[in-house]
Amino acid sequence: MKNQEGTQFRAGTFFPLVLLLLAACQSPEIPKDTAILLVENSPRTSDPLWATDAISQNLHNLTHAALVATGPDMKPRAELAESWEVKGYRKFRFRLRAGLKFEDGSSLTANDVRNAILAFSDKTSGAPHAEIFAHIQDVRVLNEREIEFSTDSVHPYLLWDLGSLKIFKKQGEQLIGAGRFKAIEFNTQIARLERNPFFYEAPKPGAIQKITVRVVREDITRYQMFRRGDANAMFNGLALTTTASLKKNLPRDLA
Repeated sequence: MKNQEGTQFRAGTFFPLVLLLLAACQSPEIPKDTAILLVENSPRTSDPLWATDAISQNLHNLTHAALVATGPDMKPRAELAESWEVKGYRKFRFRLRAGLKFEDGSSLTANDVRNAILAFSDKTSGAPHAEIFAHIQDVRVLNEREIEFSTDSVHPYLLWDLGSLKIFKKQGEQLIGAGRFKAIEFNTQIARLERNPFFYEAPKPGAIQKITVRVVREDITRYQMFRRGDANAMFNGLALTTTASLKKNLPRDLA
């Protein structure tokens, strides 16, 4: 099975919305390389092993990377793995890109991938993703860039599932990711992300460099903040009456 390259965020995430709205609504007070996103609900965890809510998972799609991700055509595409081979949908072998690094600049090798796979497939952990990956067995590191594992039965959709198996390591209680962005601050009220300078793929000219996600639970408050230019994107809907008013009274940069 051949991999397919791509640079778009994983299908189904809300962050393409950030870029779309940013192009249309750029407040003079907000730098052009910055996205400030208002959301209704808090991210529940910074640990991808325990993430089940949409906000957390979408943030993790930026701060962490997987072997493969789902492309815009809904097919698996290369992320940390540059290629892979599947035999009978029971034996999977991956070759990592050369020179991969975590966000702290340390090398990311097949052994790190093995540790992440074992963490996600550990039935005793109680983690919600363990049920998905518990069928993975016999995880073997072939060399620094190649890893192989098998499954206890045929799993034709495992490549798609692997998009949620993020590769990370821990230093004490700190999570070290390998995604496009790194978390500078992450709590139940705000998340601040900045570009990861060690990501394998350089950002395109004019790409977003910083993302701030603010939790604002009240519809009217999100609406007023957006109108004032305190943010340039929103996720989660507004009431229809508020949306209609926004269309009639566009912020200056939307007019």
